[in-house]
Amino acid sequence: MVKDLVIKCRGLPYSCDESSLRKFLGDSGISKVNIIMRDGKAAGDAFVHYSNEDDYKRALKKDREHMGHRLVK
Repeated sequence: MVKDLVIKCRGLPYSCDESSLRKFLGDSGISKVNIIMRDGKAAGDAFVHYSNEDDYKRALKKDREHMGHRLVK
């Protein structure tokens, strides 16, 4: 059985785009990024999909780090 390797990021800066999120998390192993939009603007949340467990676990260590002035959970 294949495990879904998806991280939900909350508290992202509203100016966050896919490129800056990949840079923050480390681009390795990311297969897909879905930034949640509301009324055409970033809502501060995203789902990041990983292709391997090692990079997924490494990204989990970013929990509660700051991206700009916002605390990412």
